Amino acid sequence: MPEWIRRAPFWTALAAVGTSCGLWALWGFWGVKKVAAFHSGDATSDLGKLGQVGDIFGGYSALFASLAFVGVCYAAYLQRATLRATLDQVKEANAQSTLAGQQLALAEQLHRDQAIEVAETRSVMQAQAASIARQQFESTFFQLVGLARQLEAAITWNAASGAEAINRMSNDLFRASEKLTSAKTENDPAQPDYMKGFSALLLLYIYRVAGPKASQLDPYFRILYQAVKLVDEAPLTDVEKPRYTNVVRGLLSDGAVFLLALNGLTEKGQGFHIYVERYGLLKHLGQKQDQTYGAGLHRGYGSAAFRSSADRRNFAHLYVPGVPYHEPGMNYHGLAQEFHKRGYWASADWIVGWPGEGFDP
Repeated sequence: MPEWIRRAPFWTALAAVGTSCGLWALWGFWGVKKVAAFHSGDATSDLGKLGQVGDIFGGYSALFASLAFVGVCYAAYLQRATLRATLDQVKEANAQSTLAGQQLALAEQLHRDQAIEVAETRSVMQAQAASIARQQFESTFFQLVGLARQLEAAITWNAASGAEAINRMSNDLFRASEKLTSAKTENDPAQPDYMKGFSALLLLYIYRVAGPKASQLDPYFRILYQAVKLVDEAPLTDVEKPRYTNVVRGLLSDGAVFLLALNGLTEKGQGFHIYVERYGLLKHLGQKQDQTYGAGLHRGYGSAAFRSSADRRNFAHLYVPGVPYHEPGMNYHGLAQEFHKRGYWASADWIVGWPGEGFDP
């Protein structure tokens, strides 16, 4: 269809109708007379003659009717062509819509693939970060363990060094406290309870061991504390943490366990108290020390401090900050308050001035 027809269909149809009516009127009022005058030479003939003359053009009427039919057919052809073009446009629109849908589906699939790839990349990066963090943690932990061994080797007592010096220190402290307790009990037989002997042991450790040997024992216990604290604050599960703290516990000889128990009940070592309970660092307390001073130590520490990893799972809430311990120990402040209340720590002169046979650091 011509472009000018598609652009102005209404005005085209109106012009065609107007032209047809004009030609018809011109023929009726002027054309017939002219034709009749041409044939008869008399332009004033009556209408009857004019009608006879008009009959001559009956063939023209048939011609124009044929032409009109042809026009109708052409119009039908144009309408068919328009319909076909419309259908083609609809098909093209449907094809474009289908293509757009396919492109959208492809884009969505690409987005999903990218999301999966990003998730996998993030998972790999998180795994790598966790692996790096674990390596850094283990490197720091075992460095602290190695440093603890070095500090232990530097401890001296009665011509011994290292673990042997710690064991001698523990044994001398144990024997001296037994003698001291017996001497005090004879002077004050009205209070022969276990807390009296335990208070004498703790004071003897504070004034005759921890004080004179502070330059050696304090760094040693601080490194042990930092190693256990590192494990406690690491992003490990409650099953994984004891695996590392058991390494620390495995470094401790019987004498070191006994000294650690006493150190955690002093003012300087009270920060270690919570980890001693939480990770059962007193599980391997010597039988002799446990039989003699176990009651006092169990007074100072909760029962979890003396249990294995499997047993401590029953005390899972010990790992939750802010939650009171199950069977909590009294720690330094609780014991000191009780000792002062009973009059055991009214004065430490009898500890400081007591020579202690064989008790020479």
